[in-house]
Amino acid sequence: MSLTNHGENAASNARAELGAILEALRQNECDDLEIESDSLTSLRAICSDAEKYEDRNWLGVQNADLLKSILIKLRTRPARTAFKWVKGHDDNYGNNEADRLANEGRESEDTLRLDNEEWVKNHSALQDGARIQALGAKHTYAAVLEWLPKITLPTKYLEAIKEAKNRVEEATGLRPTTEQLTKGFRALGVPTRLRDRMRCIVNGKLKCGTFWSNIPGYEDRAYCSFCRKKGLPDTIESEQHIWIDCENNGQSQAWETSRRIWRKTTDRSWPVISTGLIRGTTALSFKDGLSKDSERLRILISMTIWSIWKSRNENTINNRDVTPGETTGLLEELIRDLIRKSWNSTRFMEGRDDNAPSRSYGLRGDSPISIRRKGLQSISHRRDVAGIHRHGRVLVGRSGGRLSNGHNGPSASHTGVPHTAHGALRCMTHFPPFPHPKKDKY
Repeated sequence: MSLTNHGENAASNARAELGAILEALRQNECDDLEIESDSLTSLRAICSDAEKYEDRNWLGVQNADLLKSILIKLRTRPARTAFKWVKGHDDNYGNNEADRLANEGRESEDTLRLDNEEWVKNHSALQDGARIQALGAKHTYAAVLEWLPKITLPTKYLEAIKEAKNRVEEATGLRPTTEQLTKGFRALGVPTRLRDRMRCIVNGKLKCGTFWSNIPGYEDRAYCSFCRKKGLPDTIESEQHIWIDCENNGQSQAWETSRRIWRKTTDRSWPVISTGLIRGTTALSFKDGLSKDSERLRILISMTIWSIWKSRNENTINNRDVTPGETTGLLEELIRDLIRKSWNSTRFMEGRDDNAPSRSYGLRGDSPISIRRKGLQSISHRRDVAGIHRHGRVLVGRSGGRLSNGHNGPSASHTGVPHTAHGALRCMTHFPPFPHPKKDKY
């Protein structure tokens, strides 16, 4: 015998126990009964919590349909009913027989009959509505949500979420949940304006393409301004076109820059960029959870998206001719700023593994700078692609005190670098003090 869970064949142990109790009450409606069960949760729900649930009008109660049917049976049957808890798997004859019958029932095609919802709702044995004194703010809010009409998500949105899950699974081997996709942007380690942009992309609220077609005076924004200036006036500016297909907005150069940084910091292959993967960026997570590659990839993709979008806005809204090099420059500036201000961003400089041997980073050649992070290995570091090591200044290591490199430098709070639980950042090389952000410029 099987028990459905609101149309899904995924009944829990507690639901199965309640279903068995209901069936026992149905099969003997006149005689006194003593029902033994090893499920303390089910017995408490019936004997202790049922009236409390009823006073709250069953708001947020699991298996409420079965509990209501059991209460109706208990309140309308003329005989006495007693419940007794027995220890499971303790050589109790009745409990062992129940387990044996349950195993046999798995092979049966019979289904436990559930009472009609309308009949249960209108039955006189149950209290009608909730008691105001029993309702808290949480239960009242849940009741208001139940009264509101159910929102049906657009098919196009559901298809986009499914596509994002598929692309993330291909890249990482893990399939994210819908909640991870729609709420993961909150934990994204980038500035707030970048998180807001990723939220719009995930929720399908990016204002581009056909969004502008029905707005008087702005119909021309539905078309790609980069392609229009190159003699292609009829190119619709879809998300696919902005992020991947356009040959004039610098997106290919920006993605190549991110790919080069990625290759310098990990052995993993750079994923195939698609609109689905971009939409699922906030849920990217590799199987080995201790690796920092997941966070690094999320940051790189979100920053690349932001730089392409900013260039697009400059070209479309401000009508300024933006070159592909400016898009790449904006991306490099974002990474440089993040490395300078955030301790978490120094993961770009940590390499593949904390225990990995010394290695060389960077794409452009200055003389190597020997760097050591406190507690980590020595590494040989060239000027990286983001240009953070201009003028011989380096951000590495950490300590509980002030920035120190043999000179009395400013405190961490004066450099724009936030204090962390691990202490302030520390420079381990013999170079001039780290510059003040308001007085010195890179």
